[in-house]
Amino acid sequence: MTFFILEDEVALYDHLCRLLALTRPDCPLVGPAATLAEARALLA
Repeated sequence: MTFFILEDEVALYDHLCRLLALTRPDCPLVGPAATLAEARALLA
C-alpha cells in the first residue's frame, strides 16, 4: 500500500507524515506536491 497526503498546511502535513511513519513504517509515502497539477501527476 502506498500513501499520498494532500494537505495545504505545512505543519499539519508534517504531523500526518510523522503519524504515518509511526503507524505504518512499511508503507511508502508519495509526494509532496506543491500544486494540484503535481498531485494529479503523482496519482496518475
